[in-house]
Amino acid sequence: MVNPALFDSLLDGVLILNEQNQVTYVNDALTNLLAIKARQILKKNIQDIQSLHAVAQEVLNLLTGTGESTAYIERSVQIEGTEKSIQASAQKIGSDVLFFIRDTSLEALLHHKYKTELSKKENLIAELDRRVFELEFLRSSAELQAGEGYSIESSSEKVLNLLKVHRVLLYKFDLSKPQNIEVFFDSEKAKIPDPDIVKILLNLANQFQSDRHVALVSDSSRSTVVSWFIGSGSLYNVFIYQYAAAHATEAVKDQNLLHAHSRQSSLLLENDILFKQSITDEKTGLYNPRYLKFRLDQEINRSRRHHHPFSLIIFDIDHFKSVNDKYGHLSGDIVLIQVADILKNNFRNTDMVARYGGEEFVVVCSDTPPGNISLVAERARERVEKAEFKLDNGQTIHITISAGVAHFPGDGNGSSELFEVADQCLYEAKRSGRNKVILSSSAKAQTNN
Repeated sequence: MVNPALFDSLLDGVLILNEQNQVTYVNDALTNLLAIKARQILKKNIQDIQSLHAVAQEVLNLLTGTGESTAYIERSVQIEGTEKSIQASAQKIGSDVLFFIRDTSLEALLHHKYKTELSKKENLIAELDRRVFELEFLRSSAELQAGEGYSIESSSEKVLNLLKVHRVLLYKFDLSKPQNIEVFFDSEKAKIPDPDIVKILLNLANQFQSDRHVALVSDSSRSTVVSWFIGSGSLYNVFIYQYAAAHATEAVKDQNLLHAHSRQSSLLLENDILFKQSITDEKTGLYNPRYLKFRLDQEINRSRRHHHPFSLIIFDIDHFKSVNDKYGHLSGDIVLIQVADILKNNFRNTDMVARYGGEEFVVVCSDTPPGNISLVAERARERVEKAEFKLDNGQTIHITISAGVAHFPGDGNGSSELFEVADQCLYEAKRSGRNKVILSSSAKAQTNN
């Protein structure tokens, strides 16, 4: 069951449909985007919402048509006579469908509006130095969080630079298993939980389900502000801000400010988790086919504009069915996950590695010199061939992969043509003995140039 409270303050629009396709929840961000009030769409069928039904229906059709648990599209829609570009992703959660809808110009609009309002407020409360400082801190944090460059590291850097805080931490805390505390972030780079902080959290555990979500704990050596929010499952996002004893007064003043900062950070983290789940393959952690198609179309458009060729590689595990038949599906999953890890580590961060379905993987190699594509594909094949795959029964096996390589623009003008050529090359690799890489004639020509 989805907890709607998680989405109330998100910058992205959120919509929840029940199994009858009726709207059971909508947040303020979406009603603002659609320029309507929540009561106008709550309990209505999605088909009755003119500005949204086509996009929502397309995503629903993807979910039901493919059998996948997530779907992602980007479309233009007419809202109040204005054409807007939106990104829509959806995820099945039980009998509900959870939609995230993002206006791609939203961050810029919010930034401009916030800057204007902040200027007015600064003129009105110039005499209240503390209030001005708090607004500046929240402004810079909100600006950072609204942009694409947001991370817990960059957000914590703001805290360390603008406040008297000397250490920022984020722990994942499970009330059902209070001894299992995970370090998600530590500005001092520690990898294991700090015993003193663990002691504080265990003492505060009985307060985690109360209405109060922030606490100040002080001793002779330091003051610690702790702020917590429910995250995924039974896990709590626990933010810890430490002050030296000499700055205990600032710690008292900053409690509410840090609580607001950590609340927004927690929501953004959970939103990021849900969004990543909608575009990744659950088993391997690679991108899923729908997001692959979206990114591949982007790469084709970029290549046309800037005249940068790229390559598409389809890898397929040889005799994978026999692995499942002989050792069981759990062992097959182990093989899939390890092959995924090898491929992910073989290619650059700028390349896109996706699981295409079953035992097939696809890699989009951006800006790779044509002469290198054969080398990188062969390197991946060799690494899989040399790897040892330890199965759940303790047995170790070896496997191989085959690959087909297509080149853009030489092998077609669109994604379907590229896939067709790469698939034909993969078929030739299989037919001619497997455990090899076959390049298209266009890719060979580029390699030889």
